[in-house]
Amino acid sequence: MLRLHLLLNRPYYEPGGSVVSTVQVYNDPEAAGAAPIRIQELVFLSAGFERTDANWISSLYKPEAATEHTDARKGVRTLFKTDGAMLMRNWELQMGGAHQFTIKFRLPGDLPPTFRGSSIRFNYTVDVKALYELDQGHPAPSTPPPLYETTATTSLLIWPTPTTWGSIMLKRQQPPQLPQQQQQQQQ
Repeated sequence: MLRLHLLLNRPYYEPGGSVVSTVQVYNDPEAAGAAPIRIQELVFLSAGFERTDANWISSLYKPEAATEHTDARKGVRTLFKTDGAMLMRNWELQMGGAHQFTIKFRLPGDLPPTFRGSSIRFNYTVDVKALYELDQGHPAPSTPPPLYETTATTSLLIWPTPTTWGSIMLKRQQPPQLPQQQQQQQQ
């Protein structure tokens, strides 16, 4: 049986930062029906999505990109998506065999932080998907072997950058100035 493990190098990331992910592929010899595996495809992908509930969001909210589709009353918009990286193709993995990949990519610099509210959510994921077949001898030539799929997914936690959120907090802490005060300061 094929096992996939997906590990991240940090517990959180900032927009524009580099993500380093390790993908571990293992053919477990102790699993039921253990046999050599032929991995047809092993694909790595990362994406971020915004989900908004139109019943709760004001009509004043107008994102730059249009909503792509609706998922259970929530409008879904893609914030970023990496191209699928093919890690393996037509690879034989013997029982007990293992392989490891390291993938590095940069996040876009304008991502909102991870957030899960009742009306809006920003979530980010890293996914690895394997399509494989078990090599259990010589099947009948007219019958293709069954194709299996295994997926590993983990969430990326995106934090706000200190420079962006720091400047917003500074602006909020300063009391507003009246026009008369501004003129006195200029003199």
